[in-house]
Amino acid sequence: MAGRALRKEDGDLTGPEHAYALPGGGELMLSVGDQVLLRVNDYRGKRTRGENEDVLNGYRGIVRAVDEERRVLVEWREKTADGHRHVVEWVDADYVAQGGLSLGYAITGQEQLDRAVAGLVREVETGTEERMILTEMPKSAVPAHVRPVVADLPTPRAPGVAEPNDADASGGDTASGNRSIPATAEQRARPITPPEPEPMADRPYAHLSNSALRDAVRRAATAARATSAAAERAEAAAQRAEQQAAAGAGAYSLALSRRHQGTAERAVAIRELRALGGAVTERADRLHDTQARIDGLDQQLTETGRFGRPVLRGEDRTVVEADREELLRTREEAARQLKQMNTRLNVVTQQAGPVGEHEAVLTEADMPQEEKAALFRRAQKKDNQAASRSGPKPSRRATRPTVRPSAQRAFEAKQRRVAA
Repeated sequence: MAGRALRKEDGDLTGPEHAYALPGGGELMLSVGDQVLLRVNDYRGKRTRGENEDVLNGYRGIVRAVDEERRVLVEWREKTADGHRHVVEWVDADYVAQGGLSLGYAITGQEQLDRAVAGLVREVETGTEERMILTEMPKSAVPAHVRPVVADLPTPRAPGVAEPNDADASGGDTASGNRSIPATAEQRARPITPPEPEPMADRPYAHLSNSALRDAVRRAATAARATSAAAERAEAAAQRAEQQAAAGAGAYSLALSRRHQGTAERAVAIRELRALGGAVTERADRLHDTQARIDGLDQQLTETGRFGRPVLRGEDRTVVEADREELLRTREEAARQLKQMNTRLNVVTQQAGPVGEHEAVLTEADMPQEEKAALFRRAQKKDNQAASRSGPKPSRRATRPTVRPSAQRAFEAKQRRVAA
């Protein structure tokens, strides 16, 4: 990988290289200082009750050490409420052998491409000698989706410098020990004629003006940055999904938690509804009895004798009137309570849902805790599977800049006029 080669050349990788066999016959070379990407989840935090940190897919870190047991010490940085914190954890050789670790130099290569593209744009605009930056980059350092654009850009040479293969084309044979013959005085007196440049018409970018080339380079740079940003967003989303799954906050786990909570709330409403139904019936019966007693006392108070005089008189009438007043207050209080109970009954009826579902809701709410835990584990497993599928996907290759037929015809006409 070009990124690793550059870091090794700059002295950023220290110590010996350690080779690890990978699934499928591949091999991973690691040294202290290598940038790596963690690929397999290891929820060791729960197993050790917080003594160790979880190692999750998508974490990008640096190799800090390799011990005699071929374990790799990886350091990475995590976001916290206060900023960031540095985490260091060992991963063993088995973890690496199952593909849990890979080199992670994609971002560095992207930055190198951006600098090269920016340099070529400045050359087109100012005429400086930075034009060779992009076209002389190794193809391995150029992302696949911009290689078609890079392939169309010229590789400029200084005046008088022939192609690298000119010696071979002229029949020169360095392996045979032949050396060039010193030039004679006559030959030295001749003016040096630079080699004829390759005809522009034969080049695939001959139809492009400086402005079109500049636009092509800018589109390549924009596509590269967009791809890098999309990959970072996808990795961040995958990392969040992994962390949510580990914390029981994934989509399936949250849906199951919401269902259990909703079922528990409905069960409470159903039980209250049934209790309120009986209380309302009892309170209505008591109110009916109170009204019947009031009606009986009213009849006694209005009853008259033979000559139109009230039957109840004196102290007896006073007692009956006092009883009637007490019953009126009791009826008023009972009516107020019954109204409140009916209002609450309407609310819990809505919360309890359809009557036909009440028994099923109560059964689910009374489910043993062991069964609920088993359901939660299955939901968490689905979250882990979904998170593993949500990683960054390969980007599509960027298409080459196209030329309109009218521009091509104009260029061909210009060539014919020059030939004439």
